[in-house]
Amino acid sequence: MPGLLYREDMDEVRERLTTWWNGGDIGRPAMQVTTRRTAPLEQIAALPQPPGWVTHYSTSDYDYRVNLAARSCVNTEYLAEATPHVSPDLAPNCLALYLGCEGVEMPGTVWCKPCIESPESASFDYDADNPYWRFTLRLGRECLRLGAGKFLVQFPDLIEGFDTLAAMRGTELLL
Repeated sequence: MPGLLYREDMDEVRERLTTWWNGGDIGRPAMQVTTRRTAPLEQIAALPQPPGWVTHYSTSDYDYRVNLAARSCVNTEYLAEATPHVSPDLAPNCLALYLGCEGVEMPGTVWCKPCIESPESASFDYDADNPYWRFTLRLGRECLRLGAGKFLVQFPDLIEGFDTLAAMRGTELLL
């Protein structure tokens, strides 16, 4: 991978991370170090925040989410092994949304409203028309387009199985 606009030495970063993940020695711990740039690398106009906007995970305004992604790396200097990236996350647990939970937007986060009433009614089915899945695909594809040569696009936060079950059933009922 050639360098990126926001990380010109991306080839060297990838090499260090590959060495580290394979148990090799890079001479120090792998570190993600970032700092604020004195001036943005490119000028991307900010859209006005939509009324009622409470979290960067929101699905209430697609264009605003795209604008947030496009601007997310312009003011950051990436050092050591830090990589410029964006993510089409919709919650700290996107998998629960894809499997049927409803997202409840709260300040700074999204909670998943439980969707399994009883273990017997549990269903774990892929639904290509799930609105959260469709939003993620659309946003992820646009981030890939906008980020080409600039930044990486991170895989959505699918979290691990037990937390997904807790979101889908409710923690107290699951335990």
